[in-house]
Amino acid sequence: MMWRSAAHVRVREVPGVFVVQACGEFDADEVDLLLAAWEEADELALPTTVVDLTGCLFGDSSFLGALLMARSRHLGSGRRLVLAGPLKPKILLLLAVSGTMEAFDVTENLAEAVIRGTA
Repeated sequence: MMWRSAAHVRVREVPGVFVVQACGEFDADEVDLLLAAWEEADELALPTTVVDLTGCLFGDSSFLGALLMARSRHLGSGRRLVLAGPLKPKILLLLAVSGTMEAFDVTENLAEAVIRGTA
């Protein structure tokens, strides 16, 4: 039997902002999708990366680790990382229970995140 993940990551560029759209459920099997997006963000080195999590239904500790890695890489290179919501309950719970919510710049929606990223 072949296993297939419903999770996917799409990337696009808007002026001055690299947008990563993560959809589905993310655990250790899907985290490579995010890591590839971080590599592309680093190569482009735009001032801001927005991670659109509106379609992200679940993330485990490997998902959180990938977000924290992106945060560290962006801070280290003087770039901004913004998470765009609204965040689903399981993502909110992950950030709250891990005590990492305050580590991220989180917006209510993608439009606000892009505006914040270009300000």
